[in-house]
Amino acid sequence: MLQCAECKGKGLCGLPRCPILSRFYATLGTKPVSSYAGISPSLFIGSYGYPEFSGGPLLIDDTDHPPLWLSEGRSIDDIVGIRARTIRGKGSIRRYTDNLQEIALSDRPIEVDVAFERPVTFDLTFDGTIAPVGLSGAVKQLEVTGNAHIDRIVDRVTSDTDMSATEACAALSVSDIDVYHITRLFSAGLLGRKRTFVPTRWAITAVDDTV
Repeated sequence: MLQCAECKGKGLCGLPRCPILSRFYATLGTKPVSSYAGISPSLFIGSYGYPEFSGGPLLIDDTDHPPLWLSEGRSIDDIVGIRARTIRGKGSIRRYTDNLQEIALSDRPIEVDVAFERPVTFDLTFDGTIAPVGLSGAVKQLEVTGNAHIDRIVDRVTSDTDMSATEACAALSVSDIDVYHITRLFSAGLLGRKRTFVPTRWAITAVDDTV
């Protein structure tokens, strides 16, 4: 993974097909859109500009769950296509706090309506921590139109403001809550005593180390 971050498609790994370039070509047929009506399986919080964060929903009419992809036997091209079609919404977290937290709480992708300030653009970003996303756009309006399906243990832990973030991660993990869901909750500022949004990159590292 670190080699990929340095290589960025130069072929240093020796594989017959570079996953990064495959993902690039998968986006060539994607038309720019100014709005999105569908499901959002997750969210992304950026680290640029700390302590003022920007972020938004990840938008794709599919799952954002690698273990499920593996269990379904999806190929690298299938996965590259999913990531290529994914739109990363960007905007002020303060404007959409409740909506983003509702997306994070739900254990199933939730229906949303999103309007962008301008058509989304190709925006390939790749490193050793964050999963790549093909498209991005500045969010003008975000509305959650579906109902979140929240696991009982998730509801209990996220409602407990006396529980530390470490205790919350451990309690969720032993209750078989997926690490990807725990990371969403952590990033959305739904765990711990002093709650705040956490960049996705930092949340991945923190939850992995804790769990």
